Parts: sequence; C-alpha cells; structure tokens
Amino acid sequence: MRLLVPSLSICVFRIYCNCFLRNIYCEGFLELHKWERNRKRNHNLKISKIKDGVILENKVQKTGLRREIADSDDESSSREDLVIQTLSHSSKLHADKGPHFHNDDVESSTHDEAQSKDEHYQLGKREIEKESKPSTSQTISAPIKIPDANVDDTVAELEKKVVRLASRSKELVRRPDRDGTMGNLSKLYTNHFEVQLTLERAFQYYIKINPEGSEKELPKDLRWKIFMQFTKQHANIFKVKQRKLLPVFDGDTKFYTTEELNPNTYTQPLEFAEVGQDLRKFVIIITFKRTIGMAFDKYLRDHRSDRKIRDALQVLNTVLKNRSRESTTYSGRHAFSDDCPSKDVSDYMQIKTGHLASFRPCSNITLNLDVSFKIFFKKKRLLDLLKIILKVQEIPSNLKIDEMKTFIDVVRGLIIKTNHLEFEKKHIIKEFSDWTAANYVFEIGNERLTIQDYYKSKYNINLRYPHLPVLVLKGVLGATPMELCTVIEQANEKKLTPDQQRQMIRTSAKSPLERKQMIEDVRRTSNFDSNSYLNEFGIKISKDLMHIKGRVLPVPFINEIGEECGLGKYDLRRIHQYRKPSEMPDFCIVAPGRSANRKAAFNFIHELFESALKKGLKWNENRGAFSNELYALKDIENYVGKKIEEGFELLFWILPKQGASEWHDMIKKVCDPKIVTQCVSQNLVWQPRPDALQNIVLKLNIKLGGTSATLRVDDQTIYKDIFNSLFMIIGADVTHPSPSQKKMPSYAGVVGNVNGDLSQYAGLLRSQESKKEIIVDLKDMVHKLLVRFAKGNNNEYPEKILYYRDGVSEGQFKDVLDEEYYALEEAFEEISAEIRTEYKPKITIITVQKRHNTRFFPMDAGVGKSGNIPAGTVVDQTIVHPFNYDFYLCSHEGIQGTSRPSHYCVLYDDNNFSSDVIQMFTYHICYTYGRCARSVSYPPPTYYAHHLCMRARNYQNDSLEFNDAESLVSQNSNSSRVVILENVMAELLEGRDCTVENMDNMMYYI
Repeated sequence: MRLLVPSLSICVFRIYCNCFLRNIYCEGFLELHKWERNRKRNHNLKISKIKDGVILENKVQKTGLRREIADSDDESSSREDLVIQTLSHSSKLHADKGPHFHNDDVESSTHDEAQSKDEHYQLGKREIEKESKPSTSQTISAPIKIPDANVDDTVAELEKKVVRLASRSKELVRRPDRDGTMGNLSKLYTNHFEVQLTLERAFQYYIKINPEGSEKELPKDLRWKIFMQFTKQHANIFKVKQRKLLPVFDGDTKFYTTEELNPNTYTQPLEFAEVGQDLRKFVIIITFKRTIGMAFDKYLRDHRSDRKIRDALQVLNTVLKNRSRESTTYSGRHAFSDDCPSKDVSDYMQIKTGHLASFRPCSNITLNLDVSFKIFFKKKRLLDLLKIILKVQEIPSNLKIDEMKTFIDVVRGLIIKTNHLEFEKKHIIKEFSDWTAANYVFEIGNERLTIQDYYKSKYNINLRYPHLPVLVLKGVLGATPMELCTVIEQANEKKLTPDQQRQMIRTSAKSPLERKQMIEDVRRTSNFDSNSYLNEFGIKISKDLMHIKGRVLPVPFINEIGEECGLGKYDLRRIHQYRKPSEMPDFCIVAPGRSANRKAAFNFIHELFESALKKGLKWNENRGAFSNELYALKDIENYVGKKIEEGFELLFWILPKQGASEWHDMIKKVCDPKIVTQCVSQNLVWQPRPDALQNIVLKLNIKLGGTSATLRVDDQTIYKDIFNSLFMIIGADVTHPSPSQKKMPSYAGVVGNVNGDLSQYAGLLRSQESKKEIIVDLKDMVHKLLVRFAKGNNNEYPEKILYYRDGVSEGQFKDVLDEEYYALEEAFEEISAEIRTEYKPKITIITVQKRHNTRFFPMDAGVGKSGNIPAGTVVDQTIVHPFNYDFYLCSHEGIQGTSRPSHYCVLYDDNNFSSDVIQMFTYHICYTYGRCARSVSYPPPTYYAHHLCMRARNYQNDSLEFNDAESLVSQNSNSSRVVILENVMAELLEGRDCTVENMDNMMYYI
C-alpha cells in the first residue's frame, strides 16, 4: 500500500471507489479532508449529512479511525493507507446505522435516494476542492442547496482528489552530501554539552486530576502541587522492586517513570488544601499509555525514527524541568532561580538573568544551555504602583480618565494577591469598574450594601480610599478595592516601551567572552551532577562546552565596487554609479509642528541630492516644495489627501523630537501605499551627516524603483546555474499578536523578486486567523507574484523557485511542507490553466529560524571590537540534525553582543542543490539588502516579508484611529508604480479583495 503508482493498484482502487461511493455517503472523504486540515488535532468531527438536498451539520463522537491515527506509533504508515482506512471506516459507519439509516435522512423513494447520493458525491468533491481556501466558520449557519451532478464524473473527480491527498504528504529531504567544503576552517566553542544516557526505556502514563463538583480546568501550578502531594500520600504506587521511583510530571496530563507501575492503572481519591484554604477533594485517575524507547544511539542513525526521537526528547526535557521546579520560576522555557541576578529598570520593574536549557538531537544527544534575560514586575502594593506610574506623592482624591487609562494599560492582566485574608489568593486584573467602593452597591440576601460597607461588616476593615475605582478580577463576581491588592513578582508579557527596550539591549548585549563565561557559570552552579531526577533517568552531562569545526565562506563580489566586499559589509563611498538610478518625482518637504524652517529643509535636501549625484542619481531639487502647516496627528489623513491631489508623489517628513514614533506610525499608516514617504529625524535635518545621507539615498533609490548594488556572477560562481535561468526568490513570514492582543489577527507577508538582480520585490499582505502559522492564502498570493514576475520578464515565468520561510518552529516543519508545498503546486496549476501549457518549476523550500539558543564562540581572537565570529561562518556538522538537511550560518557582522547565527533547514529540494550551493547563495544574497550597505543576518526576502507584517501591526495599532479603511486602496492616477497590498485589516476592509495596482514595484515597506 506504500505506493499507488503501479497500474494494478490504481485499477483495484478505481473499482473499489466506483463500487463503494455509489452506495455510501462521503463521510470518509470528509473525514480525510478534516484530518488533512487539522492534522494532529484530537477533536470531534463534524460530518455533513444531506436531507432533501440540503446540507446539515451533525457532531459525532471521535471515531475509532482518528484514535487509531492519533495513537499509532508506526511512522511507516502512509497517506495511501489512510485513504483505504478511511474508506473502510466510512463503510463501517454506514453499516452501523442499520436498516433505518436512510429513513432518518432522506425520503425512501428510489428517485430521491439516488438524487441524495449524487448530492453527497458533489458535497465530497466540494469539501476537498475548497481545502486551500480559508474557512470563515466551522459550521454552516444556513442550509445550502446543492445542484445535481453526474455520478460518473463525480466519482472520477473524487478518485483524483483522493489519490492526490494520498500523495500530498512529503518527507523532509535528507542531506545530499556529507557537508559543505567551501571556505576556510574555523575552530569554535558552542553552548552545547555532551550527554550520556544509560536508561533504555521510559514509561508514559496519563493522569487526570478531577476536582469533585467542578469541571473547571485547574491552573498548572495547582496541578503541580496536587501531583507532588499525590506522590507523597500514595508512595506505595511508585514503589517497584523495593525501589522508590521518582516520576517526572509535565504539568499537564502526562508523567514518566523508569519502571512500569504494578498495577499500571489506578483511581485514587485525594484531599488537598493550599495554605489557609479549605480542604478540597479530588479524584486522581492514572492510566498506562505506552513504553518509550530511549535508544538514541540507534534512533539517530535511522531517518525513519523521527517520532521516536521526539518522544524520547520529550521525556528528557520533562526531567530537566522537574529538576529545579520548587526553587525556579518559569516564564515559557526561561528558568529564573530564586537567587538569580537582577537589575532595576524602574521603581517597579527589573531585569532578571536566567537560563534556557533543552536537549537536542545531533550526532549524539546534547544539552543546549544559554543565558536569558527577562523583565519582571517587582512585588508592589497596587496603590504604591499607582503613585509610581502617575508620578505623584499622594493618592489623588479624584482620578482623571486619562490617568485611569494610563494605569490600567500597565496593570491589566497582572496577577495580584489580596491582603485581607489569612491565606494568599491570586487573581488576574481584568478591568476597573466605573464605580468606587463608596457607591458600588450589591445585594446579599435582602440587604443592599456598598463595597465599603461590606468590608467593614465582613472583615472589620475601614477602607482608606473608598473614592477610588474598584477592580474587576477575572473569574470573580463583584469587585475588589485596590488598597487590598498587591502585585506579585511576575514576568512582564506586555510589549516593551522604547526605554525598556534600550535598557534590555544594554543589559543583555554581552560580548562572546562574557556570554561564554556566564554559560559556564550556569553549568557549574546548576545541580546537574547531583540532581536526583537526572540520576533517576540515567542522564550524565559534560562539564565542558563542545568544540566544533566551522568554515568561513568567501565574500561576494559587488559589481558596482569592482572588487570583493569586506566581511559583512561594503563601502558605499566606493560606489560611483548605481546599477539603475531612479528618477525623482515631484516632492514636498513636510515639517509637522514646525520641526524645521524652509531654509534648513532645503539645505538638507541640497546635501542629500549632492550625495545622490555621487551615485549617478540626477535628482532635481527644483521639483520640491515646502510645507509646515500640519500640527496635529488627527489631521494627517486630510493633509496627505490634499498633497496627492496637488500632484506630489513623494513626501519627505521631518519628524519632530516630541512624539517622533507616534508621527512615524501614523504617517506610514495613512500614506502606505498611496504615496512614497521618507521620514528623517529633526536632528539630521539640522546637522546632516554624510553616512546617514548615503543610507537615505540607498533606501530612496530602491523605493523609487532603482537598483543600487548587485552581485557579480561568472563562470566561477558556484551558484551560477541559478542566475543563468529565470528564477524567483520568495520570502514568507507570519507574525502573531502578543499575549495582550488576543483579539488581533495574525498577519502573513509574502514577497517575490520581479527582476534578476534581486533589488525589487513585490509584496503581499494578508490577515488570517490569530496564532495560525500556516499561510492560508498562499496559493493566491504566489499566483499573483508569478503573474507580476511574468509582467516584467517578457511574459516568461521562473524556472526555479527558492522559497525562504521565516518563523517556523521545528515541530511545524512537516505541516509547512505538506500544506505550503501543496499551495505552491496549486498556484502553478492555475498558471498552467491560464497559459494552456504545463508549468511546473523546480522548488526548493528552506526555513529560516532566528529564535533558537545556539551560539558560537571563536577559540582564537574574534573579529572587531565585539570579538564575534566573522560574517560567513557556517556550521553543518556535529551539532546539526543527524539526517535532516540543516546548517547554521552567521551572515552578518556582530557589532554589539554575541552574534546569533540563523538556523536553516532545507525541507524540499527539486533543484538538487549541494550544501555548498545553498550555503553560498544564501550568504551572498544577504549583501543585497536595500536598507544598508551590510550583509544582514538572514536573506532579504524574509526580512522584507517580516517588514510587511510589522507594517500591518502598525495599521491595526489600536492607539491610532483610522476612520477610512478604503483610503488604503484609493488610486493615484499620477503614479505608474504598482504594489500589491491585500486585506491590510480584515476588520476594516470587511473581507473585500483590495488589490492595489497603482505603484509599480514601490518597496514602500522598507
């Protein structure tokens, strides 16, 4: 069943489908479709039925098939096997309904029954065909009539879809060679430690903690406490062969042991009470799940053991987290001990230094250990925090609306404890009430009391500040006075202010030597050697950083300089002629709030245009005008509209010192993409600096459609075959809202080059379901990028496509490969239908990760003042995945702190590139970034996609009002440039397709 290619298998499958589909509903196909869209999700299925030609929705219990899929340990089962299992299971569903099944759903007449079956075939076809389209709802709110369909045609279509779905699952490409060879050898330390394991197997158990009389989900901290008490009270359960076991708990539903419990299923009552609280009763249910092999020596040499490696790593990382649970505070994966170093950021915040630790699958198992930094709220009485934030010495007698808004923006979502009880009770701040303690009235029995009266009668507390608004807490009825609350010490999950960001950078920017020493200190002071949990599971960790080998790749040759670049940068002063100079349109210098006068503004423009002239850009400063008539943010929209009507195509904005970031955000929000903008600081206008002017010229030339610097590719270039054919580089990224922005969508940005010198990229932007990582509309976005590419290349489409995907975690590699590769194929099929010729370019899919914790430290002296590894350092052995096609590349020059290399993983490669080709090409295109004359830390297309997503965050910034959503897509008849901006804000644009095609190649997002 592994392959459906042999003709005999296809014939058998066709006979089976024809016979089977004529007699049952399409439940199996719908089930397969749901599994494809929500793979690895274990939830109830919604299976469509039909009654009198109308779709209905009916929830059914989890099927045996889904349980079989979820619980299966056999990775060799293929998608084709799933097809047959699905068909078989659907047959069982049909049979289980009995002889009266049709009487419940359709009329008994032969004609109506046949018609209903035809409609079911059509339904199955539609359900499968729409899988690439975003679903706006999980349920169908109104009945939908289904047209008749020819049964034979529908069966044939379904066969094709099922076979296609069966072959949709792709395997990650394996490393094509041992490793790369280009570059000079470099000896490095890395923050990985060798690990030795003696445990052969672990035993996984499910644990369910049921509170009596409540179905409310228990907090993780409470589950930990209950589990620890359970292991103490029922120690006999965890005693095997006269030895007391030390189980490790994941804080959710699973725990692991080193020996199998006997018996391995328990149901036990438990009484538990936190300090000062009433005794609560729970029922603890333990069920044996499975045995997990820990034979890493075997697994790391067998590419079919991916799942076994993941399961075994989960055991190890659970052990690691149990190691110091009682004396450690966790914020995500960041661990902060009770005595960790800290530095004050303000009177109520501090930066703590902690660490991250996780086991990694490399040539052998290693421990990846790194230091981390996080801002924490200090423990403060809520009223003291109020005084600090409002910058007052005494509590105001009457809080103003803007003061309350400032305060609630800081404390909303924080965890507080109440002070009036003998025990500690924690709650989360939801909001402030419009009422004070003196006038908030509620009823107890037949008595009406204010909050102030209640606390006097119940607790004998005389409130000192009854005039203050009371707190509304999550999950708590009524309200609580502020003076009875204390903010506990906790990690800050809110967006950092600019000042906090600056302080965080200053604190965390440690040189390689300092960071290496800090990591070694963490290893020395941690109890890895004597920890009972690590010893229980046979884990021994080396005390020394690993020594590895890297290579420093050769730098590229920049055409406009006429020689090789420096390491990680090139000198703009040595470029005398940009490849393609842009033309200067009519422009206006805008000085809001009188941030500059006419003389200073035109002096700055003169200096800027003189700098541009040195690069061959003949910009005419006589085409400019000056305006200082704008004073308020709220007037920007009308002001910009007037400037567009006057014929201006470029606005220079001189940002005032006060509120510069607010002005910048609103300018971009209103102007994108209707008109080109360039913002400059007030200080730069009054004191122009040559290096800053050159950078502005570089950016502005790109924004106006020009080309600045290009790579030289000749017969000696290892990646010459890429440039010798039509090729497209696609960069894609998805950004998600922060924890405090739960109602905001996620944004997907996709860009693709439209010329061969990699200077101009068309960009697309879509909003999608919050926290969804897979790009829902990728098919449509790539289709439009391909059309745009052909428009600028004599109606020819790219033969090779390199797809750089940012922001994907390792656990999502398979999902991205299955879903997004399939979307790319569908986009190619649409192009094929349009040009009436098969279009199937070769694809290479590469993920780019910056959020990892691997660092490299030079054994010899590093580069520059920071002492970092040189730009171009690549590592593709020892600490990379044992068989996946991945490598680390540090493509930028580390100026401050310790350089973080990018981690690349090649998921799919039709082009059959060698390691050297992928590594050299990826490194060299990092020199083509349009915002500076430096090699950046990851490929420019992914940078641009990220900029698009960040620009979308600016569009939806709820601190700025934006009244006319359609102004984002209004036409500018005076410009010939085109950029694609779609669904900038789904809420504002109400789901309309708002493609803008009035600015050709304007890279407004840089």
